[in-house]
Amino acid sequence: MHGDALKVRTRAPALDGRANAAVVGALARYLDLPASRVVLHSGRSSRRKTVLVSGLSLGTAEHRLSVALGRTANGPAGD
Repeated sequence: MHGDALKVRTRAPALDGRANAAVVGALARYLDLPASRVVLHSGRSSRRKTVLVSGLSLGTAEHRLSVALGRTANGPAGD
């Protein structure tokens, strides 16, 4: 996490939407959702993007991201 945002790094180049697709794919995997449920809402040509996720409550999405990132409610795993 990076403040109130999730920082996602991708090796895909920022050409022809490949980096955007990689970000959407990564979020879908982290959230255990089909990629069709994660849609890039804004920031197509920006480093800061907003995505819309359907089919999950905010609490479930936050929990799945925490698990995927190896974090607990008390901080990073291993603390």
